[in-house]
This record gives sequence, C-alpha cells and structure tokens, in this order.
Amino acid sequence: MSQGEATGDRLEIDTERTLLGKPTPCVGRERELSVLRGLLEECLGKLTARAALITGPVGAGKSRVWREFLGGALRDGSRAEVWIARGDPLGAGSPLGIVSQLVRRAAGLREGEPLATRRDKLRARAERSVGGARAAAILPFLGELAGAPFSDEDDVHLAAARRDPALMGERMASAWDDFLGAASAKVPVILVLEDMHWGDRPSVRLLDGSLRTLRDRPLFVLATARPDVHDRFPRLWHERQCQELRLGELPRKASERLVRFMLGDDADPEIVSRIVSQASGNAFYLEELIRAVAEGNRDELPSTAIATVHARLETLQPDARRVLQMASVFGEVFWRGGVAALLEGALADGALEPALSALCTREFVSLQRQSALAGEEQYAFRNALVREAAYATLTPEAAGPAHRKAGAWLEGAGERDAMVLAEHLKRGEERARAAVFYVRAAEQALEANDLAGVISRIERAVACGAEGALLGLARRLEAEARVWRGELGQAIDAGRQAMALLPQKAPGWFSAMSDVATAAWRRGNHDRLVYLANQLDKDWDDPAAIAPRAAATARLALFLLRAGLTQDAARLFRRLDALGEEVKADGIVSARLHEAIGWRALVEGDPSASSSCFAKAAATFEQLGDLREACNCRVNAAMARMHLGGYTEARKDLGEALSFANRFGLYNVRARIQHNLGNVLAHLGELEGARKVEEEALAAFVTQGDYWHEVAARIYLVHILLGLGRVEEAEQQVSRAVDLSLGVQPLRCSAALARARVLLVQGNGREAHLAALGAMYSMQKLGSIEEDEPLLRLTFAEASWAAGLSSMARVAIGTARQRLLDRAAQIKDPAWRRSFLENVPENARTIELARAWLDETAKPAGGGVAEGKDGK
Repeated sequence: MSQGEATGDRLEIDTERTLLGKPTPCVGRERELSVLRGLLEECLGKLTARAALITGPVGAGKSRVWREFLGGALRDGSRAEVWIARGDPLGAGSPLGIVSQLVRRAAGLREGEPLATRRDKLRARAERSVGGARAAAILPFLGELAGAPFSDEDDVHLAAARRDPALMGERMASAWDDFLGAASAKVPVILVLEDMHWGDRPSVRLLDGSLRTLRDRPLFVLATARPDVHDRFPRLWHERQCQELRLGELPRKASERLVRFMLGDDADPEIVSRIVSQASGNAFYLEELIRAVAEGNRDELPSTAIATVHARLETLQPDARRVLQMASVFGEVFWRGGVAALLEGALADGALEPALSALCTREFVSLQRQSALAGEEQYAFRNALVREAAYATLTPEAAGPAHRKAGAWLEGAGERDAMVLAEHLKRGEERARAAVFYVRAAEQALEANDLAGVISRIERAVACGAEGALLGLARRLEAEARVWRGELGQAIDAGRQAMALLPQKAPGWFSAMSDVATAAWRRGNHDRLVYLANQLDKDWDDPAAIAPRAAATARLALFLLRAGLTQDAARLFRRLDALGEEVKADGIVSARLHEAIGWRALVEGDPSASSSCFAKAAATFEQLGDLREACNCRVNAAMARMHLGGYTEARKDLGEALSFANRFGLYNVRARIQHNLGNVLAHLGELEGARKVEEEALAAFVTQGDYWHEVAARIYLVHILLGLGRVEEAEQQVSRAVDLSLGVQPLRCSAALARARVLLVQGNGREAHLAALGAMYSMQKLGSIEEDEPLLRLTFAEASWAAGLSSMARVAIGTARQRLLDRAAQIKDPAWRRSFLENVPENARTIELARAWLDETAKPAGGGVAEGKDGK
C-alpha cells in the first residue's frame, strides 16, 4: 500500500504508538479491528465503496485503532492509495477543508512551495489519474480547491467561476468527483479522516456523494470523531450504510495486559489493580497512569486524566513548557517555524531545538513525517487533552499577542483557510482584520454550498465591526445564501443593505439586486419589482457594467412578466432585444436570456419553445459550472414538458433535480420541485402520493414566506383533492387561495378558475359561471397568463353550459378549440404536438366537447370535469 504522491512514490505513514519510548500493543480492540478488516476486504474483494466511523470520547483510543488497522493493511501488502485529512478546532467547519486536504495530500502539495511547483505537482497528478482533455478541464478547479490557483486569462470557465462564489463551489465539487472517481478506477483508495467532529458540512456532502456515485469502486472512507459528531452531522453517511464503531471502556483484562506489558510481569498486583480501576477503561488515562508509576509516582496517582496531564506539565523545564504553550495556540498541529515566531526573544538562542526534542522524548508531541507547509517541521500533540491543558495555562494577556503572531505567521506561510486566520485575529483582538477574513470565509462557504456557514460567518464579521464596502460584500453573500435557503424576508433585508453599501455599477450591486428581485417576487412585493425595473432602465451607456446589468435585467424581466406587470416587462425585454451580440455571448448573460425568453414563450402559449429555451439555459449554466442554476432551469424545462403532456419524462427529470437539491440543501428549489412533482403524480393517476408531496411543498412555502408559490400550491391541491373526491377540503383550499391572491392579477385569475372547478363539481353551475367569467376577465386584462388558459377556456365553456347558457357555451368551446389548434401549430415536433392535444386532459376534453357541442345533432358529452393542471 502506498500513499499517493504526484510522483507515485511511497509515503511512510505513522502507524506505531509508543509509551515510555517503547512500542505498545493495541489491546481490547480486537472486535473493532476485525470489523474494519472485514469491511476493507469486502471493499477490495467485491469492488464496493464502504464507510466506517470510529467514535469515542477523548482518550478512548480512536487514533490508535485506525493506525493499528492501517498498519496491519500495510503489512499485508494491500495495494491502495491512502489520503489523510484532519479536522482542527480553529478551522472547524472551514468549507471543503477536509476535501482540500485530501487533494493536497494526494498530489503531495505543501503550503509555502512556489506556486509553479504546486501547479506542476497537481498537473502531474491529474494527468496520471484522470488524463486527457478531462484532466485539463478539471485542473483549474482542483487548483482552486488545493491552493494552487491557475491563471484565468485564457479560461472563460475559471474567470466566470471567480466572479460567482456559488459557481466556483460547484465547479470544485465536480472536479473532486472526477478526480476521486478516476483515481479509484485505477487503484483502491482509502480516505482517513481524523477528528471529523471538527470537519465541515460541504466535505461531508461531497464524500456522501462520492460514496453514492462510486458505490461500485474500491473506495474506503474511515473517519474518527467524538460522539458529538452526530450533533454537527446528524446520521453521518447513514444512507451509505456507514458502519459506526463506538469505542467503549477498555475491558479490565485488556487493561491489565497493557499494564503488565509496560511495567513487567512482576509488577505489584496491587499497583496493577489500582491503575486499572482508576483508569476505568479510558485508554489515554491508563497510559498516563502507567507513565506516572514508571516515573516513580506510586503513592498519589492523579484522580483524573486531565489531572495527569497538568501534573506532567508541572515537571517540564520552563523552556519546554513555554514551547508547549505556544504550540497549543496553533491547534492540534503546529510547526517549528511558527513556534519560533511566537517565542521570538523569549528563549535563549539555541533553546528551541532541545525543548522540542524533550517534548518528543517525553511523548507530549510527536514529529510527523510529512508536513503541510513546505520546508517546515510539523509536529502534532499526542492527544487533544494535552493540547487543551497546555492552552489552558496561557493567561488572556499572553494568549492575545500569541494569536496575533500566529495569524501573521500562518498568512505569511501561505495558509489559505480564511476561517483559521479569522479565528486567530479575533482571539488576538484584531477585530477589523478578523472581519475581512470572516467575509472571505463566508465567500469560501458559498463556494462550497455551505449556506448555513455563509450566514454564521457573516454574523461573526458583523460582530467584529465590518462596515462600508466590506459589509456590503458580506450582505450580498448573505442575500444569495438566504434566497437559496428560502429565507425571503431576510434575503430582501440583506440585499437592500448590500445595494446601499456597494458602488451602484459594481457587479456585486447587480447581484444583490437580482437576489432582492427574486425574493420580492416570491413574496408578492410587486411595487419593489417596479422600483428595481426603473433603476435598471438607466445608465446603459457604461460598457464596463453592461454584462452584469443585462443579466440582472433578464432576471427582473421574467419576474415582472410572471407577476402580470406586462408593460414593465416589455420595456425591459426591449432593452434585452437591443443588446449587441458580444454581450449576448457572455455566458451568464446568455443563460439568463434563455431563461427569460423561456418564460416569455410559456406565457405566450408556446410550451415547446419554452422547453427548448430552458434546456439551453440549463446547458449554459452547466458549462459555466453553475449547477444550482442549472438545476433550477431543468425544473423549468420539466414544467414546460408537462404543458406538452410529457408527464413521465417530467417525473424522471424532477426526481434527478430533487436528489441534487437535497444534496446541497437548496430548500427553495426542493419545494418548487415537490410542487411540480405533485402535479405530475396527479396526472399519472397517483393522487394520494400527489397530495402528500404537494402538502409538503405547501408547508415549505408557508415557512419560507414564499407567497407566490404558496398560492400556486393551494391551487394545485384543489385539483388533486377534487380528483380524490375530497370536495370539502378542496373548497377550504380554494377559499384560502382566493383570499391570498387578491392583490396579484395572475394568481387571482388562477384562484378564480380553481373556485369555478370546485363549484362545477358541487353542481352549482350559475356560481361556477360567474367565477369563470371573472377569471376570463382577468386573463383578458393581462393579455395572457402563464399556464391556465386552456383549462380556463374549457371551464368557462362547461360552466356556461351548466348555467343553462348553451349558446355562450358553444361559442366558448369553439374559441377554446381554435386557440388550442393555434398553439399546437407552433409545436414543430409532431410527437409533442400530438401529445399536447391528446395527453393533456383539458386539451383532449376541449377537442371532445367541441366535436360534440358544435354538431347540432349530438348531445353534450356530459358535464364531467376534467381535473389536473399543468405545472407552474
């Protein structure tokens, strides 16, 4: 087994544990080691991805177990690559921190190496694992992930991603998937993740996805953590059948075996029994008690594990104690140069080396064979308790300056984890600089799709006094995160603050405007949409701002159109139509234009053109690496296919989109997908399933304050409940939808239509006719509506007939049929044209009734109500 370097050379892994300078056996963990060996054999033998999690309190021996397991695999000669990463208390939650370490370790990268060297190593590793054109495509984003950035001068995809943190995150995630997938296709890969309780959500998500997509590969993920890992990451990799090994107390006989191994078979039985009883099965405490006895302290043994550490600290020479204190400032891992920087002038010349040597000899710390920083000796604390105890001896007066120096030294050494630097600066009372790095950490969190992390880091930046343009950038990031989380009111507040603080023609200002517009539309705040449209309609003569202005304009135009503000929408569409081809060729502008034109085609009654535009928008976003927006547009394309009667295809596409939204915590997108899926299931005859998923979507919209989709979901539920024969519940939903929709003309039209359907089922033809007539009036006032025109015209005809107005009904059904045929004529694909006329229930019903009612010798084909609607 070798640990992967860019050159493929063997890297030695520390698997041996010593006590009093003597290698010790791993006792009392035979069952856990057997399980791990079995899982690895299954992984390698059956070519199936497996995951294991070792949990236990501090001192339980988690590291000892995985090192013993890995050492056994090394001795067995298993052929695999081992990539190792470790969580750290100061950088806890740093987005993609774990995955970033894995990439750097796999490629043999070191912080502080010349950039050209890091690039060359990463390029060699990518070409060795992935190869070909795909290696070249993912290399720039592996570079972003691993801290070896490439130039974007001739790379439009990298340049676009650097303008959009969310886009960058998706491209990095895709690069990781390709990198690990290619590596595990050639050789088994073992990922060892220490201290996952200090890990990060984006890495957990990416590894979950890797275990799913690479389930037929020899991939083994082994993590260690304290029990509270489940508070931070509930059900960690549960769906991947992760095997958890909970380390309990060491059995008494195993503890006695270790004591006698270290103290000799002739050790006093009373002392052995006393040590074992006092340790109570805690491996670390047991070792420390053995150490105390071996060093002659037999009479008064420390009463707790932490007391043993404090007692040992007291025995250190002042220089060694001072070195250990400064080392603890860095966390679980530290570097010789960093400690020297913190101790500058505090030790005599030449005193650092003897102090470090003494700390290694006395097993407080250990020198590691590999270092994350180029040219720096790296050390690690033997146990978290040792580090915590050493840090606790620092006074606040000493800790602050130490953290300031640590932050400065790490920044100079090439540390790229903004969260680590921010924490050092905050603890060092450099709050203004800490705020800068917290905002940078928020940007890294958005890149990694850690939306909750974005918000928490912005809160820390604000607490540190972020102001001016820095605060504007922070609020812009917050607005985007809150939109994706469905926190619409807070998104508007954050976006408005960003717009007030950022330069008006800056790309960030337009991004904040887009987020405000998105949230305002969903909340039904149409006055704000008009206000934003008026602002966008100015200053089109600035070439530097034309692309971001055009993208924001396309976004706002579709919201105005869907809100029924057709004149304002037309004004913005004219601006877009007049754009030069060079501007339209910009990736983001092109995607936004296709999206806006797709909505315009849908409103104008051409679902075929709409579906095509949405598919082009999704493909463009995918090329840019913006998988979240691509997912959004694929949902829109599925919705357009529903208008064509392609319910089976739509169901498949929505299922794939739902998996993506769940993976990345996109709550607002997930609710929209469920909303449309409910409609699809209803059309496929799965009415009970449709009801459940639509009710879930409705609950999410209510929680998010998404007014528009709440009304739409209630309208969908009306039709589903009517299909189930639950008329009273349908009536309750339609009443609520009518009340909510009074201020928005398109929704008011749809709600009135739904009310007419309920009244028809209840046999109240006259009231149904009046409701349908009101909806027709609203549609005529708007000029067109998003999706309901065919069902509305059918309903008006049926309600007129039920009210005894047969002449009006015949005219209405004739007009409805002609409108349908006109729309069908726009559909170029014959199969989709036929599906549109035959598979969409209200369209087929319209053709049927027109044939019956307009033939004077035929009786009406009944007053039956065709239920079901096409997606929103």
